[in-house]
Amino acid sequence: MSALSKHVEPKGEVIAHPTNADPFLAMISHAASDPNFDIEKMRQLVGIRNEELARQARVAFDSAFAEMQPKLPVIDRNGRIEIRKKDKDGERNGDVQQSSAYALWADIKDACNPFMLEHGFGISFRPKTTADGKIVVTCILSHRGGHREESDSIPMQHDSTGSKNAVQAVGSSLSYGTRYMGIMMLGIVSKEHDDDGNKSTPPSVFVSDEQLKELEQLIKETGTDKAKFLTYLKEPALDRMAASKFNYAKQALAAKKEAAK
Repeated sequence: MSALSKHVEPKGEVIAHPTNADPFLAMISHAASDPNFDIEKMRQLVGIRNEELARQARVAFDSAFAEMQPKLPVIDRNGRIEIRKKDKDGERNGDVQQSSAYALWADIKDACNPFMLEHGFGISFRPKTTADGKIVVTCILSHRGGHREESDSIPMQHDSTGSKNAVQAVGSSLSYGTRYMGIMMLGIVSKEHDDDGNKSTPPSVFVSDEQLKELEQLIKETGTDKAKFLTYLKEPALDRMAASKFNYAKQALAAKKEAAK
């Protein structure tokens, strides 16, 4: 609780005022003690104050997002959608007709979480169904300063491709909406995953001995499971990690260390 100072009003009333309070709130508190104060003017003053607080929260949001976005990693497209040819029974069990890769939301969230935590962001989704049965997913990006941004909401049909049943069709549309709204709000970039990347990486671009020692120390300090961490990074071994991933790995461990304080 804040310390209080006291002074005596002309009528002998003792009024307590917070000594370290917001000057604006202190002014309102003092004005409220005057029985002749216009309540409508007070409402206007509070409204002006709320507008200023909202402006400050918006500035904090924009500043934090600008600092965070360059740190967000490029995500491998580990998911794959396959559309197969129909067989003689009309079921899509034939050869693959079309195949496209996409970034899994779980991979996006895991990769971005350390940086969102560092800069005070949280992300959530609000699904609903329209009157005509379409599915709408809204993404909400919130900042610890109090400001939030919401994505546009695009109605989607149930995704019944691939012989999905009704429940699977709804789940697929929700997953699609979550993934793409999240990508849009965070400004995520994804790319095709190169399974042979580690085989073709020349030794000169692996982490240095100094970088390796730094990562080993952070892993020890944070109690991180090295095997799980390597799986998360999609690397075979810490000493065979691509140098391009060093900053990302270090920032992820540093954010975990900071969060544990």
